[in-house]
Amino acid sequence: METSSSKFAICTRPVALLALPENEESVKFSMDSLINNETSIEESGLSLHNGNGEVKIIRAHFDTKMAKILSGAGGANCQMCTATFQLIHDISIVNNGFPMNRTIRDARDVFDEVDEEEILSLPTNQRSNLLHKPISEKDIISASPLHAYLGTFSWFLLLICHLQCGAIQKWSPTSPIILGAKKFITSLIEEKLSISIDTPSIQEGTTTTGNVVRRCFTRSDDTLQDFLYWVLMVVPHETHQVVTTIFNNLSAILRLYNSNRKVDTEGLDNVYRDTYESILTNFS
Repeated sequence: METSSSKFAICTRPVALLALPENEESVKFSMDSLINNETSIEESGLSLHNGNGEVKIIRAHFDTKMAKILSGAGGANCQMCTATFQLIHDISIVNNGFPMNRTIRDARDVFDEVDEEEILSLPTNQRSNLLHKPISEKDIISASPLHAYLGTFSWFLLLICHLQCGAIQKWSPTSPIILGAKKFITSLIEEKLSISIDTPSIQEGTTTTGNVVRRCFTRSDDTLQDFLYWVLMVVPHETHQVVTTIFNNLSAILRLYNSNRKVDTEGLDNVYRDTYESILTNFS
């Protein structure tokens, strides 16, 4: 259905809908056609009713899974830097920050210079955490507010589950004790706040939607404070202060991430750093 707002050029529309799994093979298949069309449009421009238009295509708003497939970087590795697992757990290095130095061109050059099988036989930290040659030949801008909400909330819920059962030093999301803690906590939240979280949905995925996360994490009404109150009721008392700090910081970060406000980037960097330092110091 076309609305008055959908006629404007700034509105986004799907180029194609493909009923394929999100894996390396299917993404390569779809990207071949997309790349050919991108090149043609960027070189020739776009013919409009009132003249020709110049086109610049930016690949953005990919979710995390798709961005990883396109970039070749897998696991929990950052899509913007090449820091290793060891480096990101060193507080002295974290305090100085990491340069955003990961580029598709550099990653593709690695595979162009050396045989792919030889590269993949190396430890991941010796091949910039790459699992395969990048499919995209352009840098990927993975900035999806919705997936930031969902990913942050899922991580915070797992943190609370581990704290609730005293297993914080051994992160094991699928262990029976953690699953039991999650069932207890999600049932409590549903009983006290009438909010269903992390429950399989009859449609797809779980009941943890963007709107649910906004209610629990970023709304300015009583729901946010009520959610934090019941979270604190299930974790050890000695962790209340650090859990509250992390919760408030994540809430602020998500609200800024999903806004159009200009912010003091130095101040925001401090919030990022303080949050991560709290996590490393207390829970790693």
